[in-house]
Amino acid sequence: MCATPRTGTDPATGKAYLDRPGTALDEKNWLRSWTNDLYLWVQRGPGSRPRQLCVRRDLFRCTETSATTASGNPKDRFHFNVPNGDLGGTSQSGVQPGYGATFVVVAGTPPRNVVVGYTEPGSPAAIAPASLARGAKILTVDGVDMVNANDQASVDTLNAGLSPQTIGESHTFSILDLGAAASRAVTLVSGNITETPVQNVQTIPTAAGDLVGYVLFNDPHRNRGERTRRCIQSIAERRRA
Repeated sequence: MCATPRTGTDPATGKAYLDRPGTALDEKNWLRSWTNDLYLWVQRGPGSRPRQLCVRRDLFRCTETSATTASGNPKDRFHFNVPNGDLGGTSQSGVQPGYGATFVVVAGTPPRNVVVGYTEPGSPAAIAPASLARGAKILTVDGVDMVNANDQASVDTLNAGLSPQTIGESHTFSILDLGAAASRAVTLVSGNITETPVQNVQTIPTAAGDLVGYVLFNDPHRNRGERTRRCIQSIAERRRA
């Protein structure tokens, strides 16, 4: 329910907007309910009543916790907000700034362990000279020690390198490929990356002689449905062959 409901067709989904007429208080009540149900630091939040919350565009920030860690850093360093249209267009199209590599944080505090989870086909991360592959370990980002650095400036540099926010950012990584004895330097430049929601379609033989279908699902955006259908059909054809 919205104080100013949108009308017409949502360009991100191709369907009519689901907005219903409401009030600013309805929006504040929804945010308060969402915070109570899902916010990790709900017990440390400001606890404002919906009528006392600030203007609508700042609603989320008004319900964030101000709690800090022992070192004085904010406990909630992870949440953000973006205009709904920007979010919808990005999530539904599967296009966003990046290198085409998904980094997995196995251990987030020193000694850190950050590795490549998977890459997007044809992306800067996947093609030469980078040629990143699953399991490659990140040792440094722009000269900062990924494993041991612990000051805020270094952490900011690491985060900026792992998660570029704009097109054309250039960052240099020291990479230790899975099974390799020596590291190598890789420079990645961010671009518009189209996510491939369905990858690595294959069949795996079992000891009993059967075939088990394997499909990697990465992201549930709207382009996934047809790809999924084709992948399942491909696995079925392999089993019949």
